[in-house]
Amino acid sequence: MAEAFVGTFKRDYVYVNDCFSAKVVSKMIPEWIEDYNNNAPHSALGMKSCLLYTSDAADERSSVDLGGRRIMKKKKKK
Repeated sequence: MAEAFVGTFKRDYVYVNDCFSAKVVSKMIPEWIEDYNNNAPHSALGMKSCLLYTSDAADERSSVDLGGRRIMKKKKKK
């Protein structure tokens, strides 16, 4: 799994940018990881970004599907 991530990361970020040194790459990694997690589509997540996928999962947990209509669950009072 790590090899797939590294290969994808290199293909989608390192090779398409003008990175002439390891220093430049190191400086860009935090920005690229943020983009990878928040914007890039992932095949394992149905071509959604990690951010959209987790947001949709949270919505699914807080709602119920009633014949094509989504009804929000009431939050439990503590």
